[in-house]
Amino acid sequence: MCMHNGCGGAAAYGKEGEKDFAFGEDRRHLGNVSKNFVFCFAFLSVCTIFALMIVIRNRYLPIPGFSAINLCGVLFCRRETRITQRLLNHERIHTAQILEMGVVFFYIWYVVEWLVRLPRRGNAYLNISFEREAYRHEWERDYLKHRRLYAWRKYLKKR
Repeated sequence: MCMHNGCGGAAAYGKEGEKDFAFGEDRRHLGNVSKNFVFCFAFLSVCTIFALMIVIRNRYLPIPGFSAINLCGVLFCRRETRITQRLLNHERIHTAQILEMGVVFFYIWYVVEWLVRLPRRGNAYLNISFEREAYRHEWERDYLKHRRLYAWRKYLKKR
């Protein structure tokens, strides 16, 4: 059975020597994903090195109660949010964390750690190791210049 042209099916294997369009398209798509990943990684690296950050003001992100959220190195904030050097430093620390962990693993770790800390005493969000590092050093303008790789690990201990 084939997957192209809407004829459905599970796996697609044509006759010998016949091009398999479904898998061929998937492979080409993965090539583009790899190129996009490399571009995003390079972009995040340059932004971190030169202390740049793209800021998008909107009324949807982040959810109410929060003033900003860093998604893949881009800062989304509410229209009324005052963007200070402290906020930018905090979010740049998150961008450095994203770079060293990789986008997917960073967000998976973030959510899992938040879920683990939910039943414990205190605010689960504030006890996430990534947040603890960012809040601890958000006042230091040059923190990223001397920050060690995976510095957030020392904040994993119970709090």
